[in-house]
Amino acid sequence: MDPSLVEHLVSSAVSPERRSRTERLRRTDDRARSAYAELLLNHALRRALRLDKPALGRTELGAPFVANAPGAHVSLSHSGSMVACVLSSLPVGLDVQEDTLPDLAELIPGACSPAEAARLASLDPPERLDLFLKIWTGKESAAKCLGVGLGLDFTAMELEFGHTGLTATARENAALTPRTLYLDFLEPGSGYTACVARAEPARPPELRSVAWRDLIPPELGD
Repeated sequence: MDPSLVEHLVSSAVSPERRSRTERLRRTDDRARSAYAELLLNHALRRALRLDKPALGRTELGAPFVANAPGAHVSLSHSGSMVACVLSSLPVGLDVQEDTLPDLAELIPGACSPAEAARLASLDPPERLDLFLKIWTGKESAAKCLGVGLGLDFTAMELEFGHTGLTATARENAALTPRTLYLDFLEPGSGYTACVARAEPARPPELRSVAWRDLIPPELGD
């Protein structure tokens, strides 16, 4: 991606809060993902709610919200060359992950319960990666749905794949013990895994794809 276009978007097309966060990132691709995440959310809000000028903010724990759309719950994620957002009338969390990860042996101890780690150890490498990505995106989306970011102990959370649900507990925060969240695993594109978590059962989200060029405001298109 053209670095000059990215810098133009960061300086002219995103909210002051997003601009401040993005300018702290050093890599052009990280800055692009951050900027396009907000542009995608703006696109979704215009399409679904006819909201042309969203007032975006973040909670103390970093969860995004739309101040002038109090009934809307949003979540953002990005990985690789993909950015994603979800818009819902229910509390919601989203995580998307490119299907390329460093050595799983380094990630599993901090992300999995003992039972999950044992199950992963019994699988061949391709199956191990597939299951780990579901565990990772499931727990990341659950944390976002609960609005606590990294405040959950992922080793104390366990996915139950026999039914749609995740038992989420937090050893260090009694206010979160235990509850069930409802998960939808999505296929947003080849080479990516995604999950949407909600506190109540609902119909699966409707997937829509948008080309990054279509997110550039018309006045910046040239």
